[in-house]
Formats: sequence, C-alpha cells, structure tokens
Amino acid sequence: FLQAYEPYLSVKRPDRLHPFENVPPLLEFRESEFLESVFVEGPPEYFAGMSKNAFVDLHRRFVRSCNFGPWLRSRQEQLLEKARRVYRDAAVRADMPAILGQPDATEVQLVDLYLQIKERLLV
Repeated sequence: FLQAYEPYLSVKRPDRLHPFENVPPLLEFRESEFLESVFVEGPPEYFAGMSKNAFVDLHRRFVRSCNFGPWLRSRQEQLLEKARRVYRDAAVRADMPAILGQPDATEVQLVDLYLQIKERLLV
C-alpha cells in the first residue's frame, strides 16, 4: 500500500556528490496527480481482489485523513536528515585541493576553505 508513496519519500542522488551542492528537493505531493497515478498503475498483486476504483478510494481516504499530513512530513524529514548526513560526509571526505583545481594549495587556502565549508554545514 505504501509503495505508491515512494516517489515522495526519496531523494534523487546524483552520480557524484559535490561538497558544495545542496540536497535535492523532494517531489511535491499533489493529491490529484498521485491518485491519477495510483489509478493508472492499479492495485499491486496483494490487493488483486480489489478494483482500481476501490484501491484509489482507499488511498483517497488515507490522503484526506488527519494522519496523512503528519505521517508524510515526518517521513520526509527523516529522509532529508539522512540525505543531509550523506552530503555532509561527502564534504568531510572531499579532496579539497583537487576540487580547488590546485593540488598544491597552501595550508592557509585549505584552512580558509575548511572554515567556509564548516560555516555552510552549520547553517
């Protein structure tokens, strides 16, 4: 049932993380588009006895319930926090002299870059 919400609960990871990139935004949830996609895809095998309309109605009732908004926000926040950690780790492990295009960067340049990264990560 919850597999239908996966596009709204995932961050597209680029092939290569750059330490200065922001976490990509999540797909914005739009009820009408979501319900249309659920109708087109139809119910999964474990809901095989259910008609498309009944399956869409089940999702419609969930989306309009008082539990859906808090559930979706909570899951998206968890996902974004995990993605932020991945991006921070990429920044920490980055080869700064290579990124700067200066393999023989001075210690002062590297410290300055470190301070800039630290400031950005703490924002």
